[in-house]
This record gives sequence, structure tokens and C-alpha cells, in this order.
Amino acid sequence: MVKTTGKWLGQSVVAQPIETAPIAELLTASRAADETRMREETALVRQAQLGDRTAFGELVRRHRQEAFRWARQIAKQDALAEDIVQDALLNAFLHVGSVTDASRFVPWLHRIVRNQAYTKLRRGGPYAKETPVPYDEASHPNARVDCPNVESIAKHVAARRSGTSTNTLESESRVHLGNETLDKVMRGETAIFIVQMLQHLKPKERRIFEAHFFEQLAPAEIAELLQVSTGVVYTSIHRSKTKLQQQVIRSTLRFMVHERREHGLMKRKILDSERYKQLFRSANGQPCAWSSAGLAMYGMLSSAEPERNMTLQEVMGLSSLPFRLQVREGTVDIAGPTAYDWQHVFRQGMQRCGAEIRVVGTDCFQPPTADQLSDALRLITDSVDKGVPVMVWDMHVSEFGLIYGYDDKQQVVYAIDPLGDGPISYEQLGRRQLGELFVAAYRYEHKLRPEDTFRMTLQDAVRHLRGEDWHILHFSHGLEAFTAWIHALRSGTADVLGNAYQAATAADDRSYAAQFFAHWVTYFNNKQQRSTKERVQYEAWEQDAAKLQQLYERSSQALHSVATQFPFPSGGNPRDRVVVDHAVADLTVAQAAEREAAALMQELIYKMELTLETKG
Repeated sequence: MVKTTGKWLGQSVVAQPIETAPIAELLTASRAADETRMREETALVRQAQLGDRTAFGELVRRHRQEAFRWARQIAKQDALAEDIVQDALLNAFLHVGSVTDASRFVPWLHRIVRNQAYTKLRRGGPYAKETPVPYDEASHPNARVDCPNVESIAKHVAARRSGTSTNTLESESRVHLGNETLDKVMRGETAIFIVQMLQHLKPKERRIFEAHFFEQLAPAEIAELLQVSTGVVYTSIHRSKTKLQQQVIRSTLRFMVHERREHGLMKRKILDSERYKQLFRSANGQPCAWSSAGLAMYGMLSSAEPERNMTLQEVMGLSSLPFRLQVREGTVDIAGPTAYDWQHVFRQGMQRCGAEIRVVGTDCFQPPTADQLSDALRLITDSVDKGVPVMVWDMHVSEFGLIYGYDDKQQVVYAIDPLGDGPISYEQLGRRQLGELFVAAYRYEHKLRPEDTFRMTLQDAVRHLRGEDWHILHFSHGLEAFTAWIHALRSGTADVLGNAYQAATAADDRSYAAQFFAHWVTYFNNKQQRSTKERVQYEAWEQDAAKLQQLYERSSQALHSVATQFPFPSGGNPRDRVVVDHAVADLTVAQAAEREAAALMQELIYKMELTLETKG
């Protein structure tokens, strides 16, 4: 008999004798079963990473109900949850190779479902203007749509938009749907798009699409009806949606080009590409800077405001890019150097440079809609017509570059980035390697005092170094990023290519930070030819800028040492303990220098604020 103390009515409790052997055996068996399942799942993940679709299908079978439950908790609606899970599973299949720990597949899948759900719901999601019909409230399957008939499809689309039954629409010759009428919907191209797409589907694909889109059957119901797996249904639905989207985009582009022709805007214009080639290809074949974002911003700004004679060092510094460091926790992913809020950082950076930009972009890994693509192309053509290239992402390589020309007849833009130079079709904008759109165009110049731009840049840098700006999940920023980087190296989990790329870009960025402060040392020195009071003030600022230059030179030298140990693209050996120890020592030096720099920048900000406020 085992005696234990409990608190039930404040008395001691004497445990009753129990049969311990059978329970112990059950626990042991349960643990063994869990371990077996974990081993099986780990093996399935590894097979899926090698391209085994059957293995991935088994993972989906095991976790699909769980994924639906996660999505349903956020979406609060079965139809939307089904759509979220479908897209999340496709993303999981496309990116299963990024799973570094196969035993962590379920948390990884959970994160994808959750992010997909929040993406769908952000700003109203894809259903901001149209509420999805839950499967259990869908029209009866007998209310069939005559799929080859454009008029029948138009009525069905109109009914979906208005929440009215198709039969009700049949009895009304002109039904108002917001600002549209049934006649307008029937004349529209939506139905034509669907008919054209259906003609290119295989019989089984077409039947699945009809059941999903027109009959509003759930994927599980379609699978049972057609005697196929739910995986086949999801794949078919996604493929059909993709074809429809492509058809919409092609028709939108045709209409846009036709509209430009009608207004006499149909043209071909290519800016002087040599200056941009020199920017992205220096004498040794390497770009002038590792930061493709900085190069693109400089190329755009120098074309828009050539009279200002701004240097690459100035633009890089004012954009705060040389002060940034983002490290993927555990792996030091190759995406680290661009893992920040592009719109915010580039708008802010261009403002510090005395300019404004207009941006058209999509969420991560989200290709553009037809309207977004049209907006981007109008932004491009308007800017190039004014003689200014636009900043763009993911053309010849997943980096930033410039679009410096377009040809309406050929429906191509001319783009340059660190890897390539040449035409890209209109249709491919936002659909290259990563499938997301980002286009930024110069708008206008606005004047700021140089001292104000310098002070605001210091504020931007300090916020980032202290980790106070916007963060991406699972990435460490600023000074903490050094700690995450060191931990990944010591743990032996740093990605070979990502680690080398991070070192190369960080080292180059810090050299530009040092050059940026050297520019301000000269500027403040020239300003000392004033009154005694101003001379003392500018002399103090000059001394602080000189110290910051020295600190970033120290950080740059340490990071260049890391880059030498892990050369890009070969990567070196981040598993070699001797090499890692040297790299950790260098990273510690760089972190200490930048921690001291952050404190000094904060002091300088305070000094400048007092003086500038006094001057009014």
C-alpha cells in the first residue's frame, strides 16, 4: 500500500492498492507505438522531400482533419476553412524540402495553415466582397448548370454574387446586383473565361470542377461521387483554378494593350541600359554592392534626380540597409538579408533620401491578381515614359532589380538584376521563381534638411539594432541576430549556402555603413566654417560620426573574416569546429562593435534633437 498526501476536505488520503504491472505494460506499449509512428512519419517526410508524392499523400491523409480543425478555428466557416487547407497543403508540398527537422513536420504544417488562414482573412481576405456559400447551404445538386452555355453560367455567377437562387434569376430579365445588371454580367467575360477553360480540361478534371464550382460539393463528397481520392480532387481543383486565373490574366492583358492602342499609347520604350548594367555588373563582373535593394533604389533615384549627384554610399546609408541584420533562427537561411517589411523599409528609406515612392505588391508567395498585374504594368509604363526605371523583385533571380523598358507589341518588360538582363513577359510578372509581386516607382522629390535626414536615419538604425522594428516570425533582428547566428554555428545547424550568403552581404553592408559615416564626417567638417557656437556643435557631431565610422569598419573587418571562412557560393564547412570557433569570435567582435555603435548613435540623436529644436 502506498501512502500519499492529498487535499480533499483537508485530510490525508491513503491510496488503494492497484495492479501496477498491467498499467506499466500499457504505458510501455503506448510509448513504443508513439515512437513507431514518429519514425514512420519522419521517414515519410524525408521521402516527400525527395519528391515522393505517395509519401506526401500519406502525410496529408494522416493530418488533413487536424489541418481542417486548425483552419476552422480561425476562419469560423467550413467553406473558407476547406479553401485554406487546400492552399496550405499545396504550399506544404511545394516547400516540404525546407523542413530541417523531419520530426517537427506537424508544427511546421500547423504554421503554414495558420499563416494561410491569416493571409486569407487579412483586410477581408479573398471574400471581402463575396461571402462563400457553406457546403451545407449550397444549392441542391439537381439545380444543374448547363456548362457549355455562356448564358447559363452568367446566371449562375450572378446568383453567386447576389445570394439569389438561379431559378429566381431565370424569372427576372433585369436583376440589379449592386451596380451591375444581369444583362451586364451575361455580357461580361467571366462566363466566357470559364467556358474557354472548361474546353481545355480533361473529362475527369472538368467533372470535378463542375461539382466544386457549380454544385458546391465538398471535396470529400466529390471524391466519393467519382470514386477517387481526396488528394486527386484537391490537385484537380487547384489546377483548374490556376488555369482560370491564367485565362483571366491573359484576357486582362489583351484588354489593357487594346486600350493603350485605342488611346495612342501603344509603344516601345527602352531607357539607357548601360548605366544600369554598370551598376549591377562592375569591372570584375560583380555588382557594385551585395544589397540588390540598395542598387535598385540608387538606380531609380539617380535617374529621377540626376542633378543631386547622390552617391551609392549616401543612398545605401540613408535607406538604413547597411545597418540591418536578420538571421533565421537555427538555420541562417539564405532569405535572411531580405527578411523584412519591404514596403515600410523602402518607403522610409526613400523618404530619408528626399523622395516618395508608389508600390504595388502582394503577400509572400502570393501571385498577383489580374487587377494587381494591371496596376503594376501601368506603374511601370508611366515611370519608364518619364525616363525613370522601377524597382522590382524576382525577375531573372530572386533578388531586387530594375525594369528599364517595355514593349507593348511583344508584351514584355526589360529587366536587369544581379544575375540577368533581358525581356520578361507581362504575364510572368510576379510569377517567376517565388511567385510574388513587388514593384516600386519613384513619385516625387520632397526637401529635407540634411541634418534631419541624418538624425532620422540614426533613429531607424537604432530601432532595428534594438529589435524594435517589425519582425518576421522565426527571424532574429539587429543585435539579437548575431546571437542567433552564433547559436546556429555552435549547434551545427547553420545552412551551408545561407550562412555564406549572410556573411558576404553583412560584411559588404557594414563597409557601406562605414563609408556613409565617412561622408558625414566630411559634411560636418565643412559646416564648421560658421559662428563659434555652430563650429563647436558641428565639431562634436563630426567626432561622433568619426567614431561610428571606426566601429563599423571594425564590424566590417570581422564580418569579412567570417565571409573568408565561409566563401560564397561554395560555403566552406560550418561543421568544422575550429573554423566555427574562429567565426564565433569574429561575430562576437562585430556584435560588440555594433552594440557600442547603437549606444553612441542614441547619444548623437539626443544631441542633434536638442540643437535642431533650439534652432526651430
